[in-house]
Amino acid sequence: MINQDDFHYMWRGKPTRPLPAAELNLLEPVHIYGKQHGRALLLLHGFSSSPAMYRAMIPALENYDALVCPALPGHAENLAAFTSVNADEWVTAAETACEALIKQYETVDVVGLSLGGLLAYHLANKYPIHHLYLLAPAFKLTFNLKGATMLARLLHACGLKHITNRAGNLYTKTHDELTYRKLPVRTIIELFTLIQQHEFTDIACPIDLFLGRHDDVVDSPYIAKHFESNPNCTTHWLENSAHALPLDGDLDEMITCLNTQ
Repeated sequence: MINQDDFHYMWRGKPTRPLPAAELNLLEPVHIYGKQHGRALLLLHGFSSSPAMYRAMIPALENYDALVCPALPGHAENLAAFTSVNADEWVTAAETACEALIKQYETVDVVGLSLGGLLAYHLANKYPIHHLYLLAPAFKLTFNLKGATMLARLLHACGLKHITNRAGNLYTKTHDELTYRKLPVRTIIELFTLIQQHEFTDIACPIDLFLGRHDDVVDSPYIAKHFESNPNCTTHWLENSAHALPLDGDLDEMITCLNTQ
């Protein structure tokens, strides 16, 4: 069940406005289906976010017979649900959504932002994905992850359960991010552990990698360097974007890319 008071909008780490009741629907999963069974697109949002991350992108997407954006477990519900979720549940949810589309559609493309990018990469290793779109994927963060994990475990053991969310890493002011007000320390540990378990492997499908020039969350230069030798990958540096790419200044560039493939 959604707890409206657990959410608000943020921009550059600062709250901008509460979540009004009229916009609760933005937290709900997106399932848009046409009559044909040719192309499908699965969109995966990031940590502490929701399907609302794609609210500006989805209406502009063309040439797809299905657009599906699930709410990852623990997200888009309430703080209690977010506190109790496990990373394996995120992986399972992504797999379940992907498998359902693969059974019904000739080709399936996947878009993943941040944590969603990590999950999208996993799907491309396991399923016959037609095209992969990685948006600021969380393969490596801008800080020492092992040290941060140790600190988070220590703080949690000392009784710290939640910290204030500092989301809304955007460069432009057109949109703000709908997200949780607080982050459970336990769930942060789940995220950090999942990232550290990631391994790069060879993926056969085409990849479009989008990195925000002003991203303070992921280590964009490291990620770009890893993919520079991959002949299947095209890297796009977004000059007017930070981390929440589907709401930032280069949204049109990403939409054009998806619509012309």
